Amino acid sequence: MELNTLNPRKDPVDATVHSVPQTPQNLSKSRVDLTSVPTIGSTGRNGHASTNGHGSAGGELPITHQQKILARIQFLSLCWTLFLAGWNDGSTGPLLPRIQEVYHVGFTIVSLIFVFACVGFIAGAVSNIHLTDKLGFGKTIVFGSLCQIVAYAIQAGAPPFPVFVLAYTINGVGLALQDAQANGFVATLKDHPESKMGVLHAAYGLGAFASPLVATQFAQLPRWSFHYLASLGIAVSNTIILISVFKLQRQDGKTSFSSVQKYSD
Repeated sequence: MELNTLNPRKDPVDATVHSVPQTPQNLSKSRVDLTSVPTIGSTGRNGHASTNGHGSAGGELPITHQQKILARIQFLSLCWTLFLAGWNDGSTGPLLPRIQEVYHVGFTIVSLIFVFACVGFIAGAVSNIHLTDKLGFGKTIVFGSLCQIVAYAIQAGAPPFPVFVLAYTINGVGLALQDAQANGFVATLKDHPESKMGVLHAAYGLGAFASPLVATQFAQLPRWSFHYLASLGIAVSNTIILISVFKLQRQDGKTSFSSVQKYSD
């Protein structure tokens, strides 16, 4: 009994473990050699950096010439969208005297144009969050361009004043959606997003500069509302370009342009 107390029995598992001699050969076999596992960007046996199988170190794919061209086309198409936004905002002022004359309204009533345009813009900005999650970038920005087409088609016929004002609301929704999507796209570019954002808004300023020159001429014509036909033509071309370039795709995941915008320059 005293021997058992002084020398207690060892657990069978412990006895099994301690029974195996821990020689250097056994340790080398039981240990995982992590240096033999190839990693992206690691140094190989010859001293050269290993690649990811696509010919570039660090896991980045090489940029092709076609990708660079496509990235520039995407950016220019968004500049055309912002040009149309500036065109729209700059054309209302020169037409206001003629709108008052045709519809026989004063300053208070004619100012409803700006009120309902603001309501449409706010509605578009709020709905942009839901539409982006549900439809994605490509479909949302095209939906905004279609809203502008509908608005200009209504205004070109010089409808009754309430319908004319309602068209400004629809236009505001389209402008908000396109403005949010275009700015969001350019903001996520990899190279020089700040300078490209400046160019994007310079396109807006160019449209706001050009439209009063045209709207002033139409304001003096009997068919003053045909100015919206010119706006309609730009809106149609904008929709065609957006569909052709972005193909109604999302700005995430495995789209054809999400990887291009990452490497655009």
